[in-house]
Parts: sequence; C-alpha cells; structure tokens
Amino acid sequence: MVEKFFLAFAIIKFCGVAYLAYLAWKLWNAPSSIAQADLPEEGSALRLFLTGTALSLGNPKIMVFYLALLPSIIDLRTVSSLGFVELVTTALSVMMTVDLAWAFTASWGLKIRGLPDI
Repeated sequence: MVEKFFLAFAIIKFCGVAYLAYLAWKLWNAPSSIAQADLPEEGSALRLFLTGTALSLGNPKIMVFYLALLPSIIDLRTVSSLGFVELVTTALSVMMTVDLAWAFTASWGLKIRGLPDI
C-alpha cells in the first residue's frame, strides 16, 4: 500500500522542505530592529534561565518522546533508584546541551547581523 503513495509522500516531503527553506530565507533577510523596551532587564539572567527551563520541561513533545521511546529501550520495572538518577541526569544534560547550542547559535547570528547580544 505504501509503495502506491511513495511519490505523493515524496512530493509532500520536498514541498515541506522548500517551504521551510523559504521561511528561513525570509527570516534571515527580514529587517530587524530591536527597541530598548523589547530587551530583557539587565539583572534578570536567573529569571530568563528559569523561564527557559520551565518551557523545556513543560514541552509536551519532549514528554511524549520519552513516554514513547524510553519503555522500548529500557525495562522501567527493573530500574533502580541509581538508574533513575542516571536517566534523569542524562536527559537533563542532553536537553541543556541542545538548548545551549541553540542559544549560542542565536547569539552568533545576532553578532553576524551586527545586533547587540541579549
């Protein structure tokens, strides 16, 4: 059955790729101006960090990903307390690494465009 729709799925996939590339091009070339009122407060680094952490932890896609993937890899009935701590530490480390990579990439993008760091 899938073989019959392969061409349709391939066309939809490449249309999606083209659309995302178009959006990226428009975003990269959009005029940018940041008003002082739009910038975060100077002393609010902890608040920004906690807000970002809350958004990441509250993201339902992450929850669904772990609920779908974790039981197929690890038998959760046999995980000890130490194993649970190891799983949580690994998950938080991976999420922090990925989020920091996004933050550094955004900061690099601002520097390239000549905009002030946030």
